Amino acid sequence: MRSWYVNDAFAMRLDLFLVERLGVTRGEARRAIEDGKVSVGGRVTDRVATIVETGSEVVVEGPVVAEDLRIEPEYDLVLRIIDEGNGWVAIDKPAGRAVHPLRTGETGTLLNAVAARWPHVQGIGEGGLRSGVVHRLDVTTSGVILVATAQPAWERLREAFEQRTIRKRYHALVEGHCAGSGAWEMDLRVAAHKPARVEALPISDQPHPESRRCDLRWQALSAGDGATLISVDLGTGFLHQIRAMAAAQGHPVVGDEAYGSVIETTRPMLHADTLEFDGHVLRAPPPDDFVAAGKTLNISVSR
Repeated sequence: MRSWYVNDAFAMRLDLFLVERLGVTRGEARRAIEDGKVSVGGRVTDRVATIVETGSEVVVEGPVVAEDLRIEPEYDLVLRIIDEGNGWVAIDKPAGRAVHPLRTGETGTLLNAVAARWPHVQGIGEGGLRSGVVHRLDVTTSGVILVATAQPAWERLREAFEQRTIRKRYHALVEGHCAGSGAWEMDLRVAAHKPARVEALPISDQPHPESRRCDLRWQALSAGDGATLISVDLGTGFLHQIRAMAAAQGHPVVGDEAYGSVIETTRPMLHADTLEFDGHVLRAPPPDDFVAAGKTLNISVSR
């Protein structure tokens, strides 16, 4: 069983709430709701459009992901391990590698390598093809990611992410000149799927029912030719949050064509630099393509 009590300003569709909190697909969330596994405010609901509001308690009974889906171990896939603790491992994910498979038999993802090294990860957390997943990074994003290898650690880390006690810092090359530091707050909603695209909406007293209030803080590190290297500390965590919010501010991530970048690079130049929790400081140095993109823009990227 998983449960949440919503105590901040909030309004979101139930299926989207489960997608965000459990890291499942919208279809998996919808099936769980329609199968009667989810209650809101003490009452079971089968309506995916039920609105989760401030003061709501959401309870999920049983697994959301099919338990018979197993990750194919891939023994030859290299893992760059940053650190390992009690029931968790921090990995430096390369850009271009998905975190988990989308279908049985798929290989080449981070979890295929994790399942080969830690076979007991199968079934951790929501189980299935997302076994052990605590949080996500886009396929094109490089950097630090945590994977739970034991159920107690998964529960503890998920709670820490939800309570924002884990510090997440990214580095991004963005178009234009950003000076000093600042904070961005917007309502975000998933506007399209396959490929995913997130829409940034103005703050409103009547937010879109499919949106989530999101925030981050940023600081300029170095400026170059038509671009700036910034660090970003995430408050909330939402699909494409940095990419969508930066674009809405007129500073799309360099190389991010989906959000309006006009500078050509091999990928969106976004890197998950550091995670901090329980006294652990877990850092992944920026990869070669990130450093090279900075050099092209006359920006020195420190490793």
